[in-house]
Amino acid sequence: MASINFFFDLRSSPGGASHADLAAAVLDMSEWADRLENVEAAVRVLEHHGSEDGYNPSPVVLAAAIAGRTRRLSISAVVVLPFYHPVRLAEDLAVVDLVSRGRVSYIFCGGYRHEEFDAFGIDPADRGRLMEEGIAVLKQAWTGQPFEYRGKSVHVTPRPFQRPRPPIVMGGSSKGAARRAARIADGFAPTSPALLQVYRSELIALGKDPGPEPPTAGVGGTTIETLVAVAENPRETWRRIRAHCLHEMNSYHAWLRDIPGGVPGFWHEEDAEALWAKGRYLVLTPTELLERARAQGGTITIEPLLGGIAPEVGWSSLNLIESKVLPFL
Repeated sequence: MASINFFFDLRSSPGGASHADLAAAVLDMSEWADRLENVEAAVRVLEHHGSEDGYNPSPVVLAAAIAGRTRRLSISAVVVLPFYHPVRLAEDLAVVDLVSRGRVSYIFCGGYRHEEFDAFGIDPADRGRLMEEGIAVLKQAWTGQPFEYRGKSVHVTPRPFQRPRPPIVMGGSSKGAARRAARIADGFAPTSPALLQVYRSELIALGKDPGPEPPTAGVGGTTIETLVAVAENPRETWRRIRAHCLHEMNSYHAWLRDIPGGVPGFWHEEDAEALWAKGRYLVLTPTELLERARAQGGTITIEPLLGGIAPEVGWSSLNLIESKVLPFL
């Protein structure tokens, strides 16, 4: 069966679509994917705070809105756990789980931008402790039984739809995060594929089953590519969206450069044409996409609104996927 995956973050570079138009397009595109026949569809929404380009700060709300517009779509949200009161978060996620009948999953991350920790009055040095505490609270809260939190008895009701509870997957960009995920989480979604080996080694050391070896990330091994559009004339479409791709590249590079070892796939780039030549952001013809999707087991992953790409450009891509790609997978 074919599958299509979306990433949405609501950010809009200068001259990009309005946030209201992007939010509406996220819901409409999610509903479109939900209606596709014989296609497994999934959406992931992301989280950052205080970004001048309006990066989505509220993934739980956006995930709930998507759930309300869809019936079978799989939805995942990246949640920066230290920025939430864990009891209130457990309540909110339980309600979203009920609304979606278990279709929403979460990747809990520790955060990395010092500006965001400052905004919430949190010391980044407390990140690990807050992750441990937050995960422990979620596990206890979702049992439906009273438990003690900071010396007080707490009872979270109603319970989530999923039993015994929603899965707890942790994200991270360090070896410490990988080892922590092996100890306290159900899964790990790292920023770098190399960290999966640290995670698996820690699982083995703890006597846990690491499962099968994960597939190699990216096309052709370790290449990181982002599909942003499908067009009959890729160069023409690239000229319309290149400023948005350049904005995302440089914004993430500025945010991630302080992470030890960096994060693969992001560097500072001055020239949009140089960015195009390096193949980091892809605009493919329907024929090219079909070939790639077949090589990837029928899977298409696309960010049609990246950096504030105009929704009409995104819809043009989706229409081509629906008419010229999916029927042949």
